[in-house]
Amino acid sequence: MVGSDRGAETIVNSLAARLTGDHFFNTNKMLRIQDARIVLMVESSDDVSIIRRHADSTSIRLAPTSGKKNLIAAANKHREAGDDWVIGLVDRDFDDEDEIPENVVPVEAYDIDSHFIVSHPRILRTLLESYLPDVASDTLESARQDIVAAAKVVGCARLASIQLEHGVSFDSFPMILVLNASRDTLDPISAILDVKYCDDDRATEVRKKVISLYPTQDDSSICNGHDLARATAALISMKIGLSVPHKALAASLRAVISCDEFQKSRFAQAIGNWASENHSRDIWICPC
Repeated sequence: MVGSDRGAETIVNSLAARLTGDHFFNTNKMLRIQDARIVLMVESSDDVSIIRRHADSTSIRLAPTSGKKNLIAAANKHREAGDDWVIGLVDRDFDDEDEIPENVVPVEAYDIDSHFIVSHPRILRTLLESYLPDVASDTLESARQDIVAAAKVVGCARLASIQLEHGVSFDSFPMILVLNASRDTLDPISAILDVKYCDDDRATEVRKKVISLYPTQDDSSICNGHDLARATAALISMKIGLSVPHKALAASLRAVISCDEFQKSRFAQAIGNWASENHSRDIWICPC
């Protein structure tokens, strides 16, 4: 990313950070005056990019809210106002489902990306095949499993840090270290702790927590889409020496999601049933 692009992204993120649930609630109410479509609030523009291909734009408007906190705040205000034309969709993350309002649907995985990437192996294999066309199918499947395993280790370390209240961020973790550690039969947990904890005494505590978490966590619930995309970028770099931005890979993965895979997801079915039962609208279409 060049300097001007970084500056523009910084400005956008700064402005987004200042927005609140009240802003999105008021915006929805104002637009409702001239737009009778039902509204699906989502956390981000990334979510819009997944859903837009499968949504009937004449029946539903997608409204990104710059984060889960804003979405839930806006949804609560719409619920209190009796606005039955609004529904929300949020990532599950590591949050308690009890905190999610009744007019908001949680994704059945950590986030939307991880649901499709992990639950539908075809999606990631298809992307890998486009970069590694001469690789045998069993090798592609092995590479896919390596990507998911790497993202899972980082996800477990992230959850351990949260549960132990360490406040350590894993948002920019160099995923290639985990892949290299796994490939060389080294300890991928050590690769993470060496970077994030260095000589911190808390590292031993985190290690024990990760080891206990790893076998008990469902892949789609512990992996997030960003880690999976970064692991995919790292693996492609290791295999063919090509540097591909993980955001570009994430966009490509979203484009591979089929109509059937999208419409059979629990969150799509829940939102579709809500639109059909309460507004007599079929909101999902197949662009294929």
